[in-house]
Amino acid sequence: MNNKEKVIQLLINEFNSSNSNPIQIDRNDIGVLQIPEKEIIKILNTLHEDGLIIAKPRSPHKDFSLYWEITIKTECLEYFNNKKHAKTTNRRDWIRTYVPITLSVASIIISIIALIIAA
Repeated sequence: MNNKEKVIQLLINEFNSSNSNPIQIDRNDIGVLQIPEKEIIKILNTLHEDGLIIAKPRSPHKDFSLYWEITIKTECLEYFNNKKHAKTTNRRDWIRTYVPITLSVASIIISIIALIIAA
């Protein structure tokens, strides 16, 4: 699990434990991640830009000296389900593409062998 996914999992866990939206994240909450604060801030900003959350830092310095108020959108809550679905879809597309190609190549090889034997 990469750092972005760790932050998303933290947000989902906080949402599930508080059952409120928006949630509040502070230094105590992010301490369990063992990720530098600056990187967490970048990740939160990226998630905000991607439309998964609405992040509002309460500190004027946009750090964790005060808490962050984060509104979690449905896309964020469904992040891991969507990721799993995309992986399954990619696997199906791969099968749909490469099984017919493999069968076609095998048919061509059998036809060439049949022509060689017949000659």
